Amino acid sequence: ERSWPAVGVDVGNPHAVVVLPPGESVAELDLTQPPTWAPAEAFPEGVNVEFVQVVSPGHLAMRVFERGSGETRSCGTGVVASAAVHAQGRGEEQTSVRVDVAGGVLEVGLSGGRAWLSGPAEIVAEGTAAALKPAGPTSFVLRGTPIGSVDDVGPVLAGAAIHALPSRFEGLGMCILEANTAGVPSVVYDCSPGMRLAG
Repeated sequence: ERSWPAVGVDVGNPHAVVVLPPGESVAELDLTQPPTWAPAEAFPEGVNVEFVQVVSPGHLAMRVFERGSGETRSCGTGVVASAAVHAQGRGEEQTSVRVDVAGGVLEVGLSGGRAWLSGPAEIVAEGTAAALKPAGPTSFVLRGTPIGSVDDVGPVLAGAAIHALPSRFEGLGMCILEANTAGVPSVVYDCSPGMRLAG
């Protein structure tokens, strides 16, 4: 068992960024089991943990263990959090950072407390949605009153004028895709302070 210090970062969802010491490589890490942290109260609802190797100034290699998912090929907010920690450690407020992840090479621009993430996008699958029915129950609130859990979101969305996702955690939920498929605009939490209209 190994341990490293981590920097907590909130990019709309919680991250713990571990910058590996020189000479250690992200390729050598075993991320088959979830990382733990102490004190546990630091992230009571879980945290995405990024392991970062500084390849050179402004160039990082990163692996991420996302809470509830395990290791993933990339994590946009994790890439931004890692770039921000790297830039802060170098005393840079305006910079560009290259981040290599298993899913490809990403570029983060940082300026004035804001971040821009860019990189390639690839279609990895195609299909047609046959019905607006989630894999599991979804909870809804109608006119400010919780209506509980429903198995078929189609009728709820058919009568909706707007869909709200006030989650302060993960960014793109299936409910946003379902609402947009039904032609219902969504109000979702943006990583910068405040709300924005999407869809």
